[in-house]
Amino acid sequence: MPVQDKKLWSKPILLVGPMGAGKTTIGQALAQALKVSYIDNDDHILTTMRVKYPGITIPQIFERWGEAFFREQERKCLRSLVGGADGTEPCPYQVIAGGGGIVGPKANRALIKERTYCLYLQLPVAQQYERVKGDTNRPMLKSPDVLERIKTLAAVRDPLYREVASAIIDANAPVSEVVARCKAALAQLDKEEL
Repeated sequence: MPVQDKKLWSKPILLVGPMGAGKTTIGQALAQALKVSYIDNDDHILTTMRVKYPGITIPQIFERWGEAFFREQERKCLRSLVGGADGTEPCPYQVIAGGGGIVGPKANRALIKERTYCLYLQLPVAQQYERVKGDTNRPMLKSPDVLERIKTLAAVRDPLYREVASAIIDANAPVSEVVARCKAALAQLDKEEL
């Protein structure tokens, strides 16, 4: 799929899905396979925040300023990556990994639907739990019952991921297989757009 020949590439590709779905890993591998740049929205937030607060982490942002502040930073970074109301155009030659909660705000969902080709990396709750149960770098999982927290987040967020998705990708497979599924979905989207 040579990027310069495809109408598809008028927008960036955004990966969304729950924690543990593989947005970062799949995003890096997909970008490499497509020979385009990769950026993680959470990393973009940290780069922006570290100008003023060197070494800050996402858990520290949550602890110091709360989730609402983090979501505002997430919105600003998403807008800067995909373009927006300020007249900026999106950079089409990139794969962006969104955070698990990026679909929460209605304004983000509108921006995602308008400005990206969004692939929802879907993963069953049991697999999410297995992948993230010991990860202490995920503030949304600070709970005495991590599995119940994952179930609650899935119930709230799954409909939102579906709302913004250009395609839904089964992410319960090895990385190479998920990347192949993403590429197939993108090829199908390309055909539909021509």
